[in-house]
Amino acid sequence: MSAHQIFTLREASAYWGVGISSLRSLIVQGRLAANKDGQAYQIAKRELDAFERAHTEEVFTARLKLLNTETPYIPSALHHYHKFHDALDRFTWLLKAYYTPRDLLSHGRFRLDVLLQHYIQESVQPSSKIASALKLKQFSYMRKEQSEALEHVWYNELAFCYPPVEDPFLLTPAAVNTNSEASYERLQFPSWRITKAYYTVYHSIRALCDICGVSYRRKEHISPLKTLNATKLAPLSRVVIAFPFSLGYGAKAKGTRYVSYLSKPKPHLAYKYANHPRPPHESFDRTLEGFIGHLRRGWLSWPPSKRLSQQYMLPDLLRDFRNWVNYVDIGNMLSLYGPGYRGYLDMNLRIVVFFYVAIVELVAIAVFGPKEVIKHMKEFEQLFIHKSDALWDIGGLLPTHIRFSLFEHLGRLDDETWVPEAKPKPQIEFI
Repeated sequence: MSAHQIFTLREASAYWGVGISSLRSLIVQGRLAANKDGQAYQIAKRELDAFERAHTEEVFTARLKLLNTETPYIPSALHHYHKFHDALDRFTWLLKAYYTPRDLLSHGRFRLDVLLQHYIQESVQPSSKIASALKLKQFSYMRKEQSEALEHVWYNELAFCYPPVEDPFLLTPAAVNTNSEASYERLQFPSWRITKAYYTVYHSIRALCDICGVSYRRKEHISPLKTLNATKLAPLSRVVIAFPFSLGYGAKAKGTRYVSYLSKPKPHLAYKYANHPRPPHESFDRTLEGFIGHLRRGWLSWPPSKRLSQQYMLPDLLRDFRNWVNYVDIGNMLSLYGPGYRGYLDMNLRIVVFFYVAIVELVAIAVFGPKEVIKHMKEFEQLFIHKSDALWDIGGLLPTHIRFSLFEHLGRLDDETWVPEAKPKPQIEFI
């Protein structure tokens, strides 16, 4: 994004995530440079960035003030990091609250296996309808680039999930405590765990392009998502990429009000047990609007020409997170002391990665059939898992084994059976 970009007052407000009145006060006080064109202020991006660098806590406080509610305690060393943490936290809460049955939601009982099963039952169409929506014939074999794309997804997920956590299923505060030792080890170098999560999602998008036969520039990180959005996102959103993975903000967006983004509201989400558990305990609707606000700010950070043709989605946020943590502010990540931030970051990334890979596998099964996909999974296991004692000992707990057991239970594998050779056998809760 160009440092010379000019924002209106409203655009600058969205870019910073603060109220317009707070921004106008800074201008009137002479603390923030701005030009006035008639009755409208014009503010250069470089002025906003320079002010935020010099007054980080003040800008952060203004963001919290916009909520006008109880605010969480955020260590000053983590203010820049918190926007990414908050976006992921909101996203995963939307996913958990929306797909967890009402009785489990009211008691705060969340499990990864149960969550995926309800997502598939509610939002994923049968394989024949997925292939039909994508206007693809159902093939019985994969081309070389398609099988390699799927292997890249599995490889990056394997790198992300190792070493494993003690309990890969529970998604509760108690699970964060149970997995705290493993999460601390997994995030000993936080930037690399974030990078592995991003690459798994990035390769998932590439794999969807390859499976759907969509051409893209393979040496560019932006190209796969841009191409997928322009060609196959609309049909995919009808059959497999559902809320909240389908959320995006672009030039055609109708503000940040939740009603524009939730096509199938559920009455029980209005109750307090659907409120976000972290202060300020926002309602489900406000949590959704807050996440859309994060997407909008990301979209506004793009040059005007890019904003006209693309929408900003979760993979874009993960790419920005990966760029920020590797090239901009490593100091913030080194401040992730204690089990809390690390534990929740690890859990949220595990949820996102688990679901993106599941979406790729479901599309692959729909296009090539379960027999062909299982064959390639077995070949991948021979290459990477059978030859490693460490991976073989925990092979049954790997995400691929868990998902394919769920696919079989839900009838997604037709007449094929899934019998993983590796041990131990995961204690899956089937619905």
